[in-house]
Amino acid sequence: EDRKLDAVRDLVKQYVPVKPVPLNVKVEGNLQDMHFDDIQANIDGIGRLDGAVRMQGDDISANVHGMLAGGDAIVDGKYNMDTETYDVVASLKDFNVNKYVDLPEKTRLTGVVKAKGKGFDVYSPQTTIAATADVRKGRYGKVDLSSIKADVQLRKQMLDMNVSCDNAQLVTDFNLKGRLKKGV
Repeated sequence: EDRKLDAVRDLVKQYVPVKPVPLNVKVEGNLQDMHFDDIQANIDGIGRLDGAVRMQGDDISANVHGMLAGGDAIVDGKYNMDTETYDVVASLKDFNVNKYVDLPEKTRLTGVVKAKGKGFDVYSPQTTIAATADVRKGRYGKVDLSSIKADVQLRKQMLDMNVSCDNAQLVTDFNLKGRLKKGV
């Protein structure tokens, strides 16, 4: 357990800035309707973030483009603080995973992840999640990771997950179904 905590602490120290991050932000609105337009942040060792965030009542929407040291990332999402509903799409282009995760092999990915749901406690019967991942192009060392698709559905603690891959190196299709139960 201590090694896991040390690893998380080291990762946070590595990527969370220890000095102030200059932000250029245009803010309009009031406490019920706030628009953060033209957000720009340059974070040493990580890259540049551009985007906008809007808050209207309990609704938050964001569109952020990251020109990161590891590649490009675009996140577009909506979240309701009252109902905990969310709808997020994240795209990666030629993303160097090794820049952020210590892996033994060079790993680059291009793909899209989509998630829509309500709640975050996967053990709660009220939580619902519908998520997909589509790795369009990728490598882990010499292994081709392109054409990997994953589909995950969670409703009333019932998990249904399908992962498939159809490229020359990895041809697979598997499905996992089961009930999530805390403490098992």
